[in-house]
Amino acid sequence: MIAQAAAEPTLVLTWAVCATGLPALAYLVWRHRTGRPVLKTSPAAFARVNPVALGLTALAYFLFYALVGTVVLTEDLSPAAALSGALAILAGGLGVYVVVLRRVFRPRGRQAERIGRGFLVLWAAMPVVFGAFLLLQAFGLEGSQESITWMAERRPGWRIVALHAVLVAPVAEETCFRGLLYPALRQLRGPGYAILLTAAVFGVIHVLPAVVLPMVLFGAAMAWMCETNGSYFPCLLAHIAFNALTVLQLLV
Repeated sequence: MIAQAAAEPTLVLTWAVCATGLPALAYLVWRHRTGRPVLKTSPAAFARVNPVALGLTALAYFLFYALVGTVVLTEDLSPAAALSGALAILAGGLGVYVVVLRRVFRPRGRQAERIGRGFLVLWAAMPVVFGAFLLLQAFGLEGSQESITWMAERRPGWRIVALHAVLVAPVAEETCFRGLLYPALRQLRGPGYAILLTAAVFGVIHVLPAVVLPMVLFGAAMAWMCETNGSYFPCLLAHIAFNALTVLQLLV
C-alpha cells in the first residue's frame, strides 16, 4: 500500500532528532523575529500554468504509484518484478519532471543554497513532527506500518522494501504533492491555502492514526520549503533523508 512507504520513527531516533533539531528551530524563529528570515517567499518562483492540467497529472501519477507500489510490496513477488516496479515509479517521476515540472518552477538562489536551506528546515521541523508522534504515542495511538515490520524482521524482499521507503516513495510523493499539486493549488488560492491543503491530504494518505498528524506537519514543512525555494528538489532530498534515518535505525 502507498501508506506503507513512509518511514515511522523509532523511539531512540525520535528523541535524538527532537533534541538536535531544537537549536535549528530556535535559530529560524530568532531570525524571523529579528526581521531577517532565512526563508522568504518569492512571488516569481512559479510560472503560470494550467492548474487543472497539473492536478490531473498529479492524480494520474499518484494512482500509478499506488497501484504499482501495492504490487511491489507483496511478499510472494519475485525480486526482479519488485525491482522493475520500483524502477517504473522512478521512471514515471522522471518523465513527469521532463514533460511538466521543469516548466513550472523558477528556483531562487543557487542550488547549494536551496539544498542547505532545505536541510535546515527539515532539521528544524523534526522536533515538531517527531514531537507530535511522541504525543500521540502517549495518548495510546500506536501502530507499526507493515513496511517497518517487514524490514525489521528481514523478511524476503526486505531490500526492495527499503529501496521503496528511502528512494521510490520520496520521489513519487514529492512529485505528486509538492511538484504538481502544490503549484496548482497555489495558483488557484494562494500559498497559505496550498500549504494547508497539500499537507492535510499528504497526512491522510498515510492512514495510521499515529502517523497522520506528524505527516501533516511534515507535509506543511515541505510545502513551505517548496514555496521559499521555488523548487521541489530540496524537498525531495529532505524527504529521502527523513525516510533514510528510520531505515538506517532499523537495519544497523
